[in-house]
Amino acid sequence: MARTALVAFPDVHDQQSISRGEDCRDTWAPRRPGGFAGAWAGAETGAEGGATIAKRRRKPGQGSMWFDSDEGDESFQPDELRLLQLVRARCEEGLLDVDPDDTFAIPALGDHRRELLLLLFVDDDQAATSLLVFGVFCASDAAVADEVHDQMFTLPGAPTEAAAGFRGTPDELTWQVVDWFVRRSRTPVARREWDKDGRTVVRQWFLPRTGRNLTTVPQWLTEEPTRVVHVRGDL
Repeated sequence: MARTALVAFPDVHDQQSISRGEDCRDTWAPRRPGGFAGAWAGAETGAEGGATIAKRRRKPGQGSMWFDSDEGDESFQPDELRLLQLVRARCEEGLLDVDPDDTFAIPALGDHRRELLLLLFVDDDQAATSLLVFGVFCASDAAVADEVHDQMFTLPGAPTEAAAGFRGTPDELTWQVVDWFVRRSRTPVARREWDKDGRTVVRQWFLPRTGRNLTTVPQWLTEEPTRVVHVRGDL
């Protein structure tokens, strides 16, 4: 997808913190907001709910690549590209239960270094709605992972239930990062739907395991939902 951006990487000196996926998160800030451009095939849902999304139209004969980048692989430094290629190779084993177009790679810019940011977009394709974005900031021997902002691609002020940290060689990081993405790709999501006059007027997405709501509903809505739909993931 066309989501080119340079974002900040934390200047983390405490390797124990990065291995736990803790601390320093509130110091991470974007150098430049994420951009959205390119040719899009849109679909309006016709109901109140999350942000409408669409998949990028690829040129005829153009295949999908895991963790693709709008700027091409030449935008990455050698150590970043090596880790990226290792991650792509493991994804080719069919472990991730998502479309390759739902993954993306971006160079991440910090005060003293560049790093590799890998992104996974969790969407409700049936309703053409964006739900969650998960990201892993990768250094040469460590990585930190969590949910990230859906446009700025920055980490939350406090770790979510998905937060994790990894340390190891590039080969070891590859296994840890891909395994984390596999678990995130299977995140169970459901949606509540409210009908009026025979059509759906409001949708609300939530995480069944924790009960966390991903979107809000209008204040005037007080009745129980018409139905609850399983969207994706393992319940």
